[in-house]
Amino acid sequence: MTVRRKRLAILGFTLVAQIIFLYVISRNVVQGGFRKVERDLLESFGKVEELDATKNVQRVLGALNNSVENLNLQLADWAQWDDTCQFVVDQNEAYRKSNLQDNGLAAVRINLIVIANRDGRIVFSAAFDSAAGKSIPISEHLRPYLSPNGILLKHESPRSARAGLMMLPDRPILLASRPIVQSDGAGPVRGSMVFGRFLDNAEFHQLSAIIHLTIARQRADEKNLPEDFRQAAGALSAKTPIAVRAVDEKVIAGYTAVKDLLGRPALLLRVESPRTVHSHGKAAQRAIQEHGKTIQLSLVFSILSTGLLLGGAILFGERELGIAAARLSANCLALEQEVERRKTVEDRLIESKEEWEETFDTIDQVITVHDRQSTILQANKTASEKMFGLPQEEIVGRKCYQIYHGTDSPPEGCPSCQTLKTGRAAVFERQEPHLRKHLELQCLPRLDKAGQIIGLVHIVRDVTASKKAMEEHERLQSQLIQAQKMQTVGRLAGGVAHDFNNLLCVINGFADLALEEAEEGSPLRETLTTIRETGERATDLTRQLLAFSRTQVLEVKCVDVNAILRGLRKMLGRMIGEDVVVQIKADARLRSVLADARQLEQVVMNLAVNARDAMPAGGTLTLETRQLTLVDEEMGEGLRLSGEYVRLSVRDTGTGMSPEVQNHLFEPFFTTKESGKGTGLGLATVYGIVRQHNGYILVESRPGEGSALHVYLPAVTVTESAQEAVRQPEALSRGGETLLVAEDDPTVRELIGRILAPLGYNLILAASGPDALSRSAEFGGEIALLLSDVVMPGMDGPQLADELRARHPRLKVIFMSGYAEDILGPRILSEPGIVLLQKPLPPRKLSSKVREVLDG
Repeated sequence: MTVRRKRLAILGFTLVAQIIFLYVISRNVVQGGFRKVERDLLESFGKVEELDATKNVQRVLGALNNSVENLNLQLADWAQWDDTCQFVVDQNEAYRKSNLQDNGLAAVRINLIVIANRDGRIVFSAAFDSAAGKSIPISEHLRPYLSPNGILLKHESPRSARAGLMMLPDRPILLASRPIVQSDGAGPVRGSMVFGRFLDNAEFHQLSAIIHLTIARQRADEKNLPEDFRQAAGALSAKTPIAVRAVDEKVIAGYTAVKDLLGRPALLLRVESPRTVHSHGKAAQRAIQEHGKTIQLSLVFSILSTGLLLGGAILFGERELGIAAARLSANCLALEQEVERRKTVEDRLIESKEEWEETFDTIDQVITVHDRQSTILQANKTASEKMFGLPQEEIVGRKCYQIYHGTDSPPEGCPSCQTLKTGRAAVFERQEPHLRKHLELQCLPRLDKAGQIIGLVHIVRDVTASKKAMEEHERLQSQLIQAQKMQTVGRLAGGVAHDFNNLLCVINGFADLALEEAEEGSPLRETLTTIRETGERATDLTRQLLAFSRTQVLEVKCVDVNAILRGLRKMLGRMIGEDVVVQIKADARLRSVLADARQLEQVVMNLAVNARDAMPAGGTLTLETRQLTLVDEEMGEGLRLSGEYVRLSVRDTGTGMSPEVQNHLFEPFFTTKESGKGTGLGLATVYGIVRQHNGYILVESRPGEGSALHVYLPAVTVTESAQEAVRQPEALSRGGETLLVAEDDPTVRELIGRILAPLGYNLILAASGPDALSRSAEFGGEIALLLSDVVMPGMDGPQLADELRARHPRLKVIFMSGYAEDILGPRILSEPGIVLLQKPLPPRKLSSKVREVLDG
């Protein structure tokens, strides 16, 4: 072999070996590089997808916790209510009818209510199925927990409470249990109260609609669990409270277990989420695989082409070797182009990552990733900067407690610290004063491949608005309870006043009769006068009670408010004192109002006294009237008025009132005066009178700047003849007609006989409605007038009037009562010949009214 051939053989062998080596290396580099990128990207997408599924499970658990807490808050309003305390003692029927009916429980979405006394004895219990719309028996499954020593009825402390889930044979139920205490929250414990709400399909559908996720559930004690629930249940543990499994290419599911009140597994939940992140990852994977194969095939083609050219060079000589070298150079250029294409693919991958980061940054909830030392490693930009008011660069790298709590160390009882210790996820709410926000934080543990905790993920939601809404709901509910209490007090006041009026009717009436017979100057007359004056003061007190409860009978006429002020001026001067200057500014254009003049006098007097007490060092009291024409006028506190109104304003230059005092100003028995110097009924009486006259009263006051109370009454037009009719004195003539008197109180009935019989009337006295019908039938003649009490046993006054007017069409009627006009109803009041006379019954007033009606 020649030297030339030897040289070519060695060169050819060397080139072939280099080609094989380059092929193997390029293949490993291309495939290895792309596999690493593909693996890292899919791992990143997988973590995000798992985090998203875990977050959705936490949202469901948070929503369930909110439902439990809302039920607990709702129960707190009932258990800490004085009426409930009283019901535990006496089981009064009024509380039962007002609060414990099925329709009332359905309205507040309560399916179970149990009330027990302090010994654990159940005094009331009921269960209601909203779906079926009927009452149901209480599940026997709950009976052990409702025993005297059961966890639901045993409360040692006034502030203890229990709330959570309990499994019934047919469905789960949310339960809340609280001790029954007084409204101030102090002890002793009077009993226990339990609320329950079924966690049925409707509740879960509503929950799914709120969070826009599909929720499936299974009982934890179910023997034949579906396969996916069975596998998930096996994977759940204290360190792994949430298991995530892919259902298919489009859906991923998170599983968790919900425990009952005793800490036992009760429900298994599956929360399904769309695999949006997974689809993006698959798209990126296909792009990587496509470009990786293209580059690999290009390299193989280039190397094979180079090998063939070099082989030809070896076979055909040195001249061909130069040509092969040129072609090799061209292939190297092509390889450079493929490398450039690979760089383009990498750029696309980077762009895809940036798009994911952009999506992460635009999530409206704050997401921060922490290490074990509480250092924030990553934070989504938009939500974090909006929440904390700091650039993202200043958030990353700082401790979470510095950002979230504004402190230099974790707060006491920090849930994040507990999650780092236990590996369990946690959800809690916290008011952050330095952020002026109320936050809901979810703490999720970050685990490595070995299952060790390497940090935390916080998902944070600003719930300030919802908390304010809940507080507003509680405020409105408190106002409703207060209104119910006011209504109860009003009913009590009206009932007491009505019964007391019957007694005063007898006392004052017989005192008047005795005074008529007593001689002038006798000691007996002085004693009777004292009794009569005391009776009048008692009558004024009952009028205040009736005014507050809006149940007094009004003698409505066309009244000139200016005339009332002029008539009261001298009395006001004596009552207010010399250190207070009284000014009256009357509008000459003032129209009349339909009102009870005596009641309006009481309004003016009460407001004047209240103004005087606000000026202990003296000042100016101004009473002003104005004629107003209002067109959808905003008056404050949501009140809008239209029409013609007379405004009576009472202004003082006193100490003024704080907003807190104004909020309670018209409540009965509320007073800012020292003990023994005020009943707290004055302004409550004013409010009742004004509202009964279809008017409104508004307050204008600031501390240190005096006060003004404005009374708005509807104006009416009255003719001069009508005004004259108002001014005419009452007639006091005698008579000889037959009168039928129906009064169930024997002393009041005797008093009426003593008053009217001497005046010449023929009286038929009856003790009840049926007795009146019987006596009128026995009489057989014409009865001119019925004088009847409104409320009587067996048959009330209006019913008796209807029966008698069918027999005596021209019969005229006077009703006697201390109750409200609405008891009679507009039909009775609108009929001709019917008059209302308010008890007590002064003899002159009774005799004059009887004569006036008979002559009318």
